[in-house]
Amino acid sequence: MFKVSALQVEYFPDRQVVEHVLSTLGLPEERLRGVLQAYVCSEPKDAAEGYQKKLAHNLEEYLKKTLSVGDLESRLDRSYTNRLGEQSDLVLCRHGAQRAIFFEIEFRPNVEKDLVKFQIGYNSSRLGAAVLILALAREVINPGYTTMPEFSKFLKVIKELRPDYPLLLYGIGSDESVVAGTQIKRRQRADPNEAEEV
Repeated sequence: MFKVSALQVEYFPDRQVVEHVLSTLGLPEERLRGVLQAYVCSEPKDAAEGYQKKLAHNLEEYLKKTLSVGDLESRLDRSYTNRLGEQSDLVLCRHGAQRAIFFEIEFRPNVEKDLVKFQIGYNSSRLGAAVLILALAREVINPGYTTMPEFSKFLKVIKELRPDYPLLLYGIGSDESVVAGTQIKRRQRADPNEAEEV
């Protein structure tokens, strides 16, 4: 079982821009954060079967079901452009809107490819905002999968890359010893360049 009990977030180019764009696209960041904080995956942990795959699929289905309400819908066409076969894990948009929110849930080592796909989607006028979800610590999901990208390490890459599209980076973690009744706490950032923990 995996229950989100720790969540870190970083905004690119900055929080104000990302929150404005997400709200314009129909998904306030506060709502998305609340949905992630409430996430529980009841799939049993079995590293031999690749728990990270089960978790990513379960989270994708949960986000689709939970966020596709009102005028926000899951787009069947999840491609970043007509010319390439690359698909996003989840695409949410308002009915009839051209620009959408593209989600990638990445527990595999090809996370840099997601940034390229986001840029392609932005260049093709399909992507309005990007959401990338990573593990805070791979050991909690699958300790044997040593190439799994982690939030803090990949955050350094994104800061150097400085994407020109709105990007929301989440790191999710679970403390199995306090699964029941966990409340996620906010803390003040001592360093403004440090990711916000909520």
